[in-house]
Amino acid sequence: MDLRKIIDKDMGSAICYGLGLFPKKKSFKKNDKILVIKLSAIGESILALPMIKSLKDNFPNARIDILCTKQNKQVFIGQEFVNKIYNVKSAPKLFKRYDLVFDCEPFLNLSAILSKFCGKYVIGFGHGARARVYDDKVYYDDKKHVVSVYLDMLVKFKVSKLGEKLVELKFSKRDEKEIDIFLSSCGVKKSDFLVGICSDVGKSAKQRIWPIERVAELCDKVIEKYGAKIILLGADRKLHGQIISRIRNKSNIVNSAGRTSLAGLFYLVKNCDLVISNDTGTMHMAAAQGCRTIGLFGPNLPERFGPYGDKNKGLYAGRDLLCSPCINVHRGKIPDRCVNEEYKKCMKNISVDDILKEVKRCVK
Repeated sequence: MDLRKIIDKDMGSAICYGLGLFPKKKSFKKNDKILVIKLSAIGESILALPMIKSLKDNFPNARIDILCTKQNKQVFIGQEFVNKIYNVKSAPKLFKRYDLVFDCEPFLNLSAILSKFCGKYVIGFGHGARARVYDDKVYYDDKKHVVSVYLDMLVKFKVSKLGEKLVELKFSKRDEKEIDIFLSSCGVKKSDFLVGICSDVGKSAKQRIWPIERVAELCDKVIEKYGAKIILLGADRKLHGQIISRIRNKSNIVNSAGRTSLAGLFYLVKNCDLVISNDTGTMHMAAAQGCRTIGLFGPNLPERFGPYGDKNKGLYAGRDLLCSPCINVHRGKIPDRCVNEEYKKCMKNISVDDILKEVKRCVK
């Protein structure tokens, strides 16, 4: 991962500067064929869906294809406003095929380079070396929620229909059946108050993890107060094991690590009455599936990446810290010092009681 980032930053920047020497197009002639590029981040892919759906709502006759990776492909599968999904390895087949290309990556130079070759007119975010590639640039406003940032890419089209809510993620009947069997085998009934807790985060910023001893304490208190069944969400079995070893009420805990596909997880969170999650893709899945969601924030702000929707809440206790937020959304960087456990004060500032107050609000 680090090597790819170094290559993307150094070699990619040089290529972007070179491509930037070619004259930009002042306007596009038509938008019959549109490509949206989103190569990473399941959570951000979910947050980009309202923009893509808005494209189809405003240009119903346009063909809209997606260029993505194996990691985030499932987010786009089954969406009726998407015509075809291509893996990034297929990119050379798409060169100069599209009238209009939207590069939805905030900082990958590779996506900017691909966009230049795939489309006749290219739109992307206006920061970094990659901005030199685009025919039209959009300001990445880090004071806005990411859903609104993506919708800003459509401003120049003067569209009348803009998506104001997240798009529900699709799953198959087979996914439903597999998860129903799994939950039943774990003793979960339809009548149970089912609370999903995601303590895992993506590899790019492990600093977003809330202390696991507090996760265990939260589980015990939610079980004691509400008689809840807790399902641990995420793929990190080792992390789940460390949490479970600290929990007193183990009989009310369901460990889903390694037990679901990504589409299965879409259905699983839809079954939850409440999801409490670190700032990661699972949090956005829950919000998209209409589940009440509480997100925990420190290195980033809920104003930018919080669980989208009026019923959801992003908890942030870092406003009095000079070091928080520390994630640079324009460069995709976070200070190395936060890897050390003595830091991460922003996450440690969130107490169990802070979350319990929000749980009480959600239960009413």
